[in-house]
Amino acid sequence: MKVTALLPVYNKAPWLQECLDSILGQRFGDFELLAVDDASTDGSAEILARCSDPRLRVLRMPKNSGPGLAAQHGMGAAQGEYILRVDADDVLMPERFARQVAFLDAHPEVGLCGSALELLHAPGERRSNPADHAAAIANLPFGVALFQPTMAMRRSVLQAHDIRYLPHWPRFGEDWLFQASAIRHTRIANLPEALVRYREGPQNTAHGRDRSADLERLCKAVFPLLGFPVPDPAQCALNAMAVNHFRRAPDRAQLLAFKAWLAHLVHVNNAQGLLDHAAFSVRTQAAWDALLYQMPRFGSAAVWAYLRSGARLDAPRAYYLFRSLLGGGTRSGASA
Repeated sequence: MKVTALLPVYNKAPWLQECLDSILGQRFGDFELLAVDDASTDGSAEILARCSDPRLRVLRMPKNSGPGLAAQHGMGAAQGEYILRVDADDVLMPERFARQVAFLDAHPEVGLCGSALELLHAPGERRSNPADHAAAIANLPFGVALFQPTMAMRRSVLQAHDIRYLPHWPRFGEDWLFQASAIRHTRIANLPEALVRYREGPQNTAHGRDRSADLERLCKAVFPLLGFPVPDPAQCALNAMAVNHFRRAPDRAQLLAFKAWLAHLVHVNNAQGLLDHAAFSVRTQAAWDALLYQMPRFGSAAVWAYLRSGARLDAPRAYYLFRSLLGGGTRSGASA
């Protein structure tokens, strides 16, 4: 068996059939579909039961355990050489399996492979991560290196190094923790094309949660996995600014503190050799530069504070600020 398509399912009945159709319609045929019903209560189990395709196996969790442990249960039962994660509310491009299998066959050094995403609610709008290993993992202090709904894993690597979702991990951000654990043992890569159509909405695991609390807990868990010291709550709040999360409208003191935090991370990384030096320097500079596009929503005071803190201001970035402020599209307050 070449591929196990791993499908954790919890209360995704409105979208599950469309997802199943996109899996079973793949142009690559040598796969099993392993669905793990995480004690759904909305009819998802009945949809799975109605599917008569012989490639489908269904496992049932005795109680709801969260997406990480449901996925781990399926990974333990997988028979494929490669395990390809699928989210039950997404839609796969017909060539997804074929493209990722071909890539992993051609690159035996790669244990985890992802791709870009296309947003279902905004056709043509894409999200992507860096293609090469060094640039992709340079993002891990701030977020995932691979989009979990696009992830393909080499089962032999997972087994050889006991890479798994752990029971004490939270039920959110488990993809970030999993990837931070995996990079000690294997290389990763991202394909540039969008192979999954991703559905955003209230059914997503992170919807409606306290993002500040979640990011702090994950930051404290991820940093030691990468080899960085465990950050304190204030440092976690600064780190969250790299993913555009602000607990309050930033002033110059907070912006300078964020800039100093990024410099501190670069210093620790250079001293301990945790991530590629050049790639991580590029990523931290990008985190600082990206703040320019967040400041207008907090008003002119935040923009001015950012400029006085050492912003890089070329003609396109200056034009963006001018148009944003002139248009009045600003507000005060913190991000959701």
